[in-house]
Amino acid sequence: MTSDDGQKKRERGGQRTGLTGQEHHCPGFSRSLFTKVHNSYSCCVHVVATMSAVDHASSLPPSYSYQPSPSSLPTSLIRTITLGDEEVETCLILQLFSDRIFISITQLSGKVGSLFLCNVEESIVDNSTTYNIRTLLGTGVSSRGGGGGEREVSIREVFVRRLAERIVKHTRKMAGVSETTILGGAEDGTGPIPPLVVGLGLKPECSILSVQSFNALVSAAMELYSGGWERSHAGGIVGMEGSD
Repeated sequence: MTSDDGQKKRERGGQRTGLTGQEHHCPGFSRSLFTKVHNSYSCCVHVVATMSAVDHASSLPPSYSYQPSPSSLPTSLIRTITLGDEEVETCLILQLFSDRIFISITQLSGKVGSLFLCNVEESIVDNSTTYNIRTLLGTGVSSRGGGGGEREVSIREVFVRRLAERIVKHTRKMAGVSETTILGGAEDGTGPIPPLVVGLGLKPECSILSVQSFNALVSAAMELYSGGWERSHAGGIVGMEGSD
C-alpha cells in the first residue's frame, strides 16, 4: 500500500468517526428538520414534567382552613385599674366558658401568678352553701421572702371566697330569686355557678392587701363579671374587648 492510499484511508475513517475537525452531515438530514425534532422533544419533556407535577399535587392531602364558631369562644373582657396609694397598674381579665369562670388579676406584665380554684356547693337539706378553695398553681405567696406567708395565703383565699360569694348572689339575682335562695343541690353534683378559677399575680408591695385595696379589687372584678355576663346572655359579639 502506498503512502497516498494510506492517507486517503485515514481521511475516510476520520469522516466516519468525526475526527477530522469538520462538521459531518448525514445525507437527507437538514438543519431545519433537526430543529423541528429538537423542538418536538422539548415539548414532550415539558408535557411530561407538567403531568408529573399535576399527579404529585393531586396525590397530596387536601388542605382545610378551620375557623371556630363564635358560639364556641369564651366571652372575654379586659379592664385596667390602678391600685393602692402607689397607683400600681392592675390588669383584670375575664373569660366565661361554658363550664368555667376564669378571672385573672395581675400586676406582673400579664403573668398569671398563683391560681386558685373555688367550687361552690349547695345543700337543700340544711339550706347551706359551701365554698371549697384550693391552690392549683404556685404557693399563693409572693417571692419577696420574709415572714407573713400564711397571712398572705389566707388573705388571697378570703379574696377568692368573697368574689365567689358575690358571683353567687349575682346569679341568684339574675334568676329572679332572693340572695339566700338555694338554686342547686349537692346531691346531683351541681352548684349555683361553674367552678371559679382565679389568678392572682400581685407585686410584693401589694401582696398584703389593705382593706381599701381588697374591696377595690373585689368590686372591680365583680363589675367586670357583670359586664361579661350581660354580654354572654345578650347574644352580643363574642370576643376580646379592650379597656374603655
